[in-house]
Amino acid sequence: MARELHSVLDREPLPTAPARPPRRRPWLVPLLVALLLAQMTVAMVTTAVQQTPTIDEPVYVATATDYLHEHRVRYNPEHPPLGKLIVEAGIAFADPHYDASFKGDQGQVGRHLLYESGNDPWRVMLWARLPVIVLTLAFGLVVFAFARDLMGSTGGLLALALYAFSPDLITHGSLATLDVPAAGFLLTSVWLLWRARHRPRLYVPLAGLAAGAASATKMNTLAAVPVLLALAAWSVWRAGERGASGVAPGARNRRRAVVRALGGALVVALGALVVVWASYLVVDPRLRWAPHEQVPVVHGARALLVDLLPFPEAYRDGMRVQFGF
Repeated sequence: MARELHSVLDREPLPTAPARPPRRRPWLVPLLVALLLAQMTVAMVTTAVQQTPTIDEPVYVATATDYLHEHRVRYNPEHPPLGKLIVEAGIAFADPHYDASFKGDQGQVGRHLLYESGNDPWRVMLWARLPVIVLTLAFGLVVFAFARDLMGSTGGLLALALYAFSPDLITHGSLATLDVPAAGFLLTSVWLLWRARHRPRLYVPLAGLAAGAASATKMNTLAAVPVLLALAAWSVWRAGERGASGVAPGARNRRRAVVRALGGALVVALGALVVVWASYLVVDPRLRWAPHEQVPVVHGARALLVDLLPFPEAYRDGMRVQFGF
């Protein structure tokens, strides 16, 4: 039998060292998140300090000041109170002088508050804008968390970077307006419903509260509520499928799954109702409503829709004002 010959110069292969596992840096992602939000904070505060009031801000600021001093729903009924209650949190620190006896429409009241009442308009506006800035930063965390759930930490950081460097978000997030709060609450509700696929008992009620916060900030977010209800039903259905893995899909089990899905949608609807009603009760626990300006009359399907909504009369009159534009 032939034997294989080896040269004396041949070297035995050296044993290779085991590959080192990649070094984990658990602090890196939180650090990058903090840096992105820090630069966004600087950009928004700089904008808030330098930007003169937009056309809507005096109305919202005056309405928030009226909430603070008079505890009544009187001005700006076309937008529910929650967004202006957020602005009120900053107004409370500015403590502007407010003439509750001034006669004029909501735009005139806003201009009177800022320029004719002895207040420093720059100081009042900065304090009014700061709560919206804080809320915009909080929604940045929601963007990061939602994208991380979908695409991992790298995707979350990329989404947050796009958010933090967006000129639109920096501009609108530094104003005492309602657009960013309303959109952020809607996004939060969608994110919570996505998570509800695994823990519906925790996240479905929270999603309902977030949906209510959006509806209590701007009325046009009501158009998204049917979509949120459908997402809630789908998430609860998926959660039931995971919990019933290995169980024969009989007719009784399907009926139970349908009932649970409809129950999830109902929980979201009830949570939204609670927040909308609470936003009005915080302003005035007696729910007094005396519109400062004439409320237009609407007819047809719009009138029927407004009458069927289970919201306070001030909210429904606000919808009538919206339809009257």
